[in-house]
Amino acid sequence: MFESTHGFLHLDHPVADAVVPAGPLLLHGWAAGPRGEPLVDLRLRLRDKVFPVAHGFPRVDLVAHYGLKQPFLPAGFEAALHLPAGRHSIDIEALTLAGEWHKLATVAVIAKPEPTPRFRFWIDPWPFRRALRPVMEPLPFAQALRLILRQPPTMPLAQAVREVVAALPLPFVLRYPHLPFHGHIDQPALQQYVLFGQVCVAGWLFHESGPLRRLVATVDLQTWQDLTIAKPTPHVAAVNPGFPTAAHAGIHGWIDVPAQLAAPLRLRTYAQLTDGSWHLCHIQHSAPWDQEQEKAPFAPFSRLRFARAAFGLWRASRARGFTVPWRYLFYPEVRTVAREYRLRALPVAVPVASAPATLPRTAPRLKHVTLVTHNLSREGAPLLLWEFGRHLIQQGVRVHVLSPVSGPLAALYTEAGATVAIVDTASLLTAQTIPALNRALAHLATQVDLAATDLVVANTLPSYWGVHLAQRDLVA
Repeated sequence: MFESTHGFLHLDHPVADAVVPAGPLLLHGWAAGPRGEPLVDLRLRLRDKVFPVAHGFPRVDLVAHYGLKQPFLPAGFEAALHLPAGRHSIDIEALTLAGEWHKLATVAVIAKPEPTPRFRFWIDPWPFRRALRPVMEPLPFAQALRLILRQPPTMPLAQAVREVVAALPLPFVLRYPHLPFHGHIDQPALQQYVLFGQVCVAGWLFHESGPLRRLVATVDLQTWQDLTIAKPTPHVAAVNPGFPTAAHAGIHGWIDVPAQLAAPLRLRTYAQLTDGSWHLCHIQHSAPWDQEQEKAPFAPFSRLRFARAAFGLWRASRARGFTVPWRYLFYPEVRTVAREYRLRALPVAVPVASAPATLPRTAPRLKHVTLVTHNLSREGAPLLLWEFGRHLIQQGVRVHVLSPVSGPLAALYTEAGATVAIVDTASLLTAQTIPALNRALAHLATQVDLAATDLVVANTLPSYWGVHLAQRDLVA
């Protein structure tokens, strides 16, 4: 057993200084933190190459060893790598919850070449290597293209392509469900959107002999969250007619993703059978992106830049180890990205030397500003808007505040010299159709006069109606 400040590691195979045949080598054992807590992940490092590890297999025997109260410790691991002949030092590194990698142990192994047979038959391995390359589907390709086009315009396009492709996990799937389990994870995909610190898990899973008692998922082996199981899956039952449990194998749920976790995401699903036993079913990696990347603007529109980005992504993905079948399914997704890029791209900057001399040097001074808020309580968004409004008042701007709910900030606005109006937006909340919502907005517009307003600031999404009122006043 190896012991360090970051945890314990035990190798069942191979032992230290073992002599093994050159070629494929399977390592397996278990690893845990200093107090028996699960480690987020493991990896192998051989010289300058890094190899992923299938980590998190349930070990019931370690529960009693560490005196834990949980049903198992997800500490077992398996890893495979190819060793040429010679002496090798394999570093085994652990990922902590803080998002840092630390070395647990170094294992010395001697790979001995096998005797050369007298007769050898040569078979071209190229078709087999090509078949084993993971396939990049149209949707992940389109998303990667969006991320490339959203990189800052000052970044060279080749660098943007390299960074996006390098973040794609390879291999994507480390473990498929083992028999008698059958299943597939649709989400998270090769690239997955993390929404407000959560990620969607969707797919299907069933056991040949009976229903599952419980299904949980985790990305850090620290927090375990239940997934909804037994959703109808007629498409799965159609290709598995011999198993009645395939008809209700759908799984779905949202799980938390700690912000400090190192990319990629490491999703693991565990199934509990009716006999109480737990089994590791899926290990799937994903490259995450979040709201900030989704809100980032596209670079200024250029057909040449788009073509270079798409071709560069195709070429870099193939060099990374993916198969990118440029078939007809790719064209609709690529066209969608091109349309989005054209509509949402930043405007091309006008050179200062060619700018018309008649352009105003300064923006017109604001005289009257209307602030729209969803309430006047002492909380995040209303307080932020109050700071902005107070700054405007100090600059001599007349400020008018609209809110559907009164609160303590109303007195502060009034003392500072602003006017506050409470408007009734209940009809907006009860509108069930677009015509009903338009009628409610038209009725609200009769209560609000924006004719003298130079600027309308609607703070947070619940204040969307302020944008519609300002648009009505502009059109009128």
